[in-house]
Amino acid sequence: MSVDVAAQLAGGALMAAEGTAYPGAGEQVVTSSGRVISARTAWRAANSVPAGTRAARRSRVRGYTTWCAERGRVPTDPGTLPDYVTHLADLAHPAATLDAHLGTLSTWLELARHPLDGEDRRLAHAVIAHRSAAEAREGTAAAGALQATPVTPQDLAAMVATCDRTTVRGLRDAYTLLLDWYMAGRCSEPAGLDRVHVTELTARYLDAATGRPVARPALLVTVPTDKINPHGRLDHRVRILAQDTPELCPVLAHREWVRVLDEQRAGPGPLLRRVDRNGRVGGAGGRRPAGRPTADATRSYGISARTVRGIIAAAAEAADLVEAWTPEQRRILSTAAEAADLAALPAADRDAFRARLRAERRALRRSRARYTGHSMRRGLIREMQRRGVVRTVIEQHARYRPGSRALDRYLSDLPDWANNPTALVRL
Repeated sequence: MSVDVAAQLAGGALMAAEGTAYPGAGEQVVTSSGRVISARTAWRAANSVPAGTRAARRSRVRGYTTWCAERGRVPTDPGTLPDYVTHLADLAHPAATLDAHLGTLSTWLELARHPLDGEDRRLAHAVIAHRSAAEAREGTAAAGALQATPVTPQDLAAMVATCDRTTVRGLRDAYTLLLDWYMAGRCSEPAGLDRVHVTELTARYLDAATGRPVARPALLVTVPTDKINPHGRLDHRVRILAQDTPELCPVLAHREWVRVLDEQRAGPGPLLRRVDRNGRVGGAGGRRPAGRPTADATRSYGISARTVRGIIAAAAEAADLVEAWTPEQRRILSTAAEAADLAALPAADRDAFRARLRAERRALRRSRARYTGHSMRRGLIREMQRRGVVRTVIEQHARYRPGSRALDRYLSDLPDWANNPTALVRL
C-alpha cells in the first residue's frame, strides 16, 4: 500500500496543500514529526496520490474520528480501532470495506506515531474474518461488493443509437461511449486523454479466416496514467481496429470528433471537451470552457470522469436498459430522509436503523441493472472472455498486471452453458 503522506495531519499543513496552487518559493511547513520542509515539497507529496484515492482515505479517517468523538474514545488508544471495525461490521459493511478501512487507518495511525500493536491488529483481522463468514452465509443477495452491469455489444449499439450525432454534443457522447468500451476504459482514462494521446494508423496483419494480408484503419491510444500506473512511468498503449458497422466504429467516431475540433480551431489539450448549449467546444477559438471549471487548470477544457459516468448512465436510461425508481424506492435511497428518520430515533437505536437501511439499499441496488463508469470495462472484458481471448491478451489490452486478482472480479467464474459439464454428460 502506497503511503499517503497527506494523511499525516488531519487538517494540517500537508493536507492543506492538496489541490491548491503551487506554492511560492521560500514558503515552509511543519510535518507531524516536527521537521520543516518547503511548501513545494509538501504540495508535491500531498498531490502525488490520485485525487479519488485521497478523497477515499480522508473519508475513512473522518468517519473514524467522528465515531470516536461521538463516543468519547481516543483514536490512538489500544482497542479503539478494533472496536471501530466491529462497528462497521455491525452496520453490515462487506469484509472488503472493513479491510480497506483497516489499511487506511492503520497507516494513518502509524504516520501519527501511534502504530497498531500486534494484539489490536489480530483482533481487527478476526472481526473481518467473522464478517466475511457471515457474508457467505447471507447468500449472493447480500454478500460481496456491488458490481457494475456489463455493457454487451447489443447494449452498446442501443446506447450509441440514443446519441444525436447531428449535434456536437451527440458526436462527443457517441465517441466517448465507443472509445471507452473498445479500450476497456476506466471512466477516468478517456477523460484524461489529450489529443496527442490518440493517433490514427494503418494496421497490417493476416486475416485469421482467409490467411490473406489485410490493411485496416486503427487507433493507437496511449494511456498516460491509470490505476496501476498513477505516476505515468509505464508505457500503456491500446490498439483498436476499425469495425465493420459504421455506427459502432471507434475510428470513424474519432475522425468525426477531430473534424469538429479542427473546424472550431481547438488547439492542443484535452481530447474529450466540454460542450456548451450552442455546440461550442471548450477552448476552441480562445473561448472559455463551458460549465464549471475543473480543479486542474491544465485540463480546464476537458470533461471529467464524472462526465463520462453521466454519459454512460444517461445513454443506458435513454436506451431503456434501466428502470426508473419508484417514489418508495427513492425514499429508501434518500440521504435527507435517512437524516430525518435518524433524528427522530433515540441514540441507542440509530446503529440498528443504519444497518437495516443499508441492507435495504443494497438489496434494492442489486435488484436493478447498474450502469456505471466500470460498465464499459466490464462489458468488453466479458465479451473478450466469451470469444475465447486468452487471459494474457485480456490483461495486456485492459492494462492489468500479469496474474491480476482484480481481473478475476470482472471475468465470469462459471463456464458458459455450452461447456457446462452437465450439458456435456447429459443422459
